[in-house]
Amino acid sequence: MRTVTTVLIIIAVYVGYEAYFNSGSWNYKLTLVVETPDGQVVGSAVRKVYGYREPIILQFLPSASYAHADVKGEAVVVDLGQRGVLFALLTASNGVNGDAKYIVFRGFPFHWKDATGETHIGGSELTSEGIRYYRSLKGRKELAFEKLPMLVRFRDIKDPKTVKLIDPNDLEKSFGKGVKLVSATLEMTDEEVTSGVEKWLPWLEIIHGGYLDGQFAGGGPELSNRLHGGDFKRNF
Repeated sequence: MRTVTTVLIIIAVYVGYEAYFNSGSWNYKLTLVVETPDGQVVGSAVRKVYGYREPIILQFLPSASYAHADVKGEAVVVDLGQRGVLFALLTASNGVNGDAKYIVFRGFPFHWKDATGETHIGGSELTSEGIRYYRSLKGRKELAFEKLPMLVRFRDIKDPKTVKLIDPNDLEKSFGKGVKLVSATLEMTDEEVTSGVEKWLPWLEIIHGGYLDGQFAGGGPELSNRLHGGDFKRNF
């Protein structure tokens, strides 16, 4: 009995160690500032990223993907009134899902040293050291527009099939003369995750995470067949 108790204690300590040192979460706020002929308009959203690594004993499995990240959050909404509504999605500008999970890594690169002492930038964000770094990270940075997630608008906001890609360097093309993106800011924060994008897109609850064109299979070529509900709101 004593042996069993000892083993259970060892397992509990090991699990606790793995959970503390190999997992963590961090919140960030993405803020967009848009200039219009009527003045500046600001939109922001707070998202939570979860990062974790599988226990060491599982990392030797041949098919194991032992580093993981996920995100809880929604699109940034910038209401430009009669000109339309700009959305900054949870997906990358090239359409690769997962941008919102990694945007902090691009804004605040993790510097680490290898066994020889040489310093590297990036590539180890989801190591134990990387996770500890990001879960305690504070700061605020301006983001280059090419590092932004995908920006879209809808010709008819009631119809998800009318989604259109927006060039962050040419908002005038979609929203009219004098409209331009002024800045994009990434800030680590303790604020709660924001919600409420359904106010603008009530059809999100109807498609239940499916593709915007209503199809079961995606892949394009139309943008409405590449984007799905999870690009606007995820893990609530």
